[in-house]
Amino acid sequence: MQQALGYGQCFDRISASCEIGESKPAAGFFRHVINTLKVPPERRHMDIIYVDDSAANVSATKAMGIDARQFHLDQGADSLAALLAGERT
Repeated sequence: MQQALGYGQCFDRISASCEIGESKPAAGFFRHVINTLKVPPERRHMDIIYVDDSAANVSATKAMGIDARQFHLDQGADSLAALLAGERT
């Protein structure tokens, strides 16, 4: 998805489960991201955004206190840009 939509330059860091070795929606993936970024719990919803096409993964992410958005590749780059430009919760 990153290559297809070219969004890599929009973020400080992108974490992929295949690179981390933890599957989603397991908490280990999200703990790895949180620990790598060193984001305190009270800032997770402001400093980290998670985008996935799976409702289960988005739900698990929100349970960890992270802002999460559901997106499907067939929605296109403009839709992703609008989703990311939206007001953060």
